[in-house]
Amino acid sequence: MVQRFFSVLLSLFFLASLASALEIEQKIEGEVAESLESRWFLVTTLRTVNGAVVNIPYVLTATDAEFDMRVLALPDEMQKKVDAANLAKETWVPSSDEIKTVAADVKKLVRSLEDTFGSVKYRFVTREHYDDVIKADEMSKESFAVLIVSQFPHHKNAKPGEGRLSRNDHVYYIDRHDTDAIEGRHIQLQLLAAPFPMPITLKGDFKAYPLVR
Repeated sequence: MVQRFFSVLLSLFFLASLASALEIEQKIEGEVAESLESRWFLVTTLRTVNGAVVNIPYVLTATDAEFDMRVLALPDEMQKKVDAANLAKETWVPSSDEIKTVAADVKKLVRSLEDTFGSVKYRFVTREHYDDVIKADEMSKESFAVLIVSQFPHHKNAKPGEGRLSRNDHVYYIDRHDTDAIEGRHIQLQLLAAPFPMPITLKGDFKAYPLVR
């Protein structure tokens, strides 16, 4: 219990340090399991229709009341390993030392969302609260919970008439979780607004490693 208290407290301090003009909306349907309440080094592995693999590192912070997810700019040596895994079409798995490195420097490694997105919506839903839309999704049938992250660009630097992202959705199906890891499947849905609406769907899986014990 004491360990969980300090884990949640540190997560709250981390969220406070990220406070900005970014508009954030939270919706939690169901109870957030204690084992999820922490800060996580999440690696998602997406696969394209032509067989390419893209590993993307994030920091996920979860409490019983809010979520926050940011892309990480990894140190050069670590990023080289990610690039090599992408080239080899493999899942990148960080070592224990690499996880410690991210834990020690996470605030410096977090990329800003504000330059690209004007607002972000987080929706966390546990199985007993799945609505008809989620229930109709085959990927949700084995999941304990679903985390949906919807990002909306503000396009302040966009040029008139150019193809641009109008919405970026991440759907995380949480299949297994404990204090040592979160695992599941992931879908990324992108909608390009111009010159005409064009959806892009990528599928894969993810695994998250605790940064706070």
